[in-house]
Amino acid sequence: MQVKVQPTYPSAGTQVLQQPPEGERQVGPPPLNVANLLAMQVGGGGQRRLEIPDKELSRAVINDFEKEVIRRTPNNLHGWVVLKIAQRTQRANPGAGVVGELDILNNDQQLGRKWQDTTQKIRDTLTKAGYVNIQVRLSARVEYECNNHAGTPRSTALANLDSKVTYIIEVQATKGGMNYAKVFEINWKGIVVEAGITGGSYPKPKKPKP
Repeated sequence: MQVKVQPTYPSAGTQVLQQPPEGERQVGPPPLNVANLLAMQVGGGGQRRLEIPDKELSRAVINDFEKEVIRRTPNNLHGWVVLKIAQRTQRANPGAGVVGELDILNNDQQLGRKWQDTTQKIRDTLTKAGYVNIQVRLSARVEYECNNHAGTPRSTALANLDSKVTYIIEVQATKGGMNYAKVFEINWKGIVVEAGITGGSYPKPKKPKP
């Protein structure tokens, strides 16, 4: 179902994207900081991290936060996350990028409380299992493509972004001198309709080179 994105939470007054400044449009997804995305896999000195066993940290620990994310709509979470990347890439088509914790929570008190409770559960669970140096990070990997871009019959309608958001919870810790890590993912797919911006603001997607 298509949903028109209109920010609804306290800091939303300036969240509707404005036309990007004049200049060269970034074509295609921006380069990602692969080192950050793979940080959970490799510890200090290049030592590969071992996966934290399910018996010591299962997916149940993120249940409350996962339910909160899943129940959200493009109006009060996913749309804002997608539009952050559209803005950052100056409406590249397709576009992709990573959004950090502060931009995901975006002063949303209820979501923030769920996240704080979840991080505390993770820390308490791992501490009881003998882990130290516990770190918990939240990010979101965004991919989108405008399906009524410039040159299509519906380019004068509001931009429809066919989107995929993967919320990533990365956990790192040490135990017995060894580095450990675990990753949980929460996936969302749907259409984000960008308020005030027509599909013609997005260029025709370029075909990948063979």
